[in-house]
This record gives sequence, C-alpha cells and structure tokens, in this order.
Amino acid sequence: LALGALHQWTVRNPYTDQHPFHLHTNHFQVVDVDAARADDPALSDALPGEWRDTVALPAPGNLTLRFRATHFNGTSLAHC
Repeated sequence: LALGALHQWTVRNPYTDQHPFHLHTNHFQVVDVDAARADDPALSDALPGEWRDTVALPAPGNLTLRFRATHFNGTSLAHC
C-alpha cells in the first residue's frame, strides 16, 4: 500500500455464516453492507459510516470498506 493512498475494497463472504474480517495497520470506514439487504441487522454488526478495524461480514453477502493508508507503507495484512 502506498502511504497516503485511498483504498476501497469490497470483501465478499460466500458462506452462510457471518465471518470476521480484520485489517491491520489502518482503521477502515464501512461504505456499504450488502445493499440489497442492508435493512436486516442480522447480516452484519456494522453500519455504513462507522470506523472499524474488525467487522462481521454478512452471510452470504459483501461489505465495502474504505481507508487511507496513513500508518504504514508497503505490504499490509488483512485476514478473516
């Protein structure tokens, strides 16, 4: 990741259970939670606009997040 660069990722969960996602080095802002079903709170523990470092991915579904690489330059770790 380039220092200062803005990144937007869509993380997909194809499974039937919620799954945690964690990004090291930078917090991220939730942009969208599976827009077709965003009115169901059982899908995820996050709401658009919130800042997180860990989030439950909707099941099945996707979550779009955005962050600026401000604390680290180079390879970054994200995991479930």
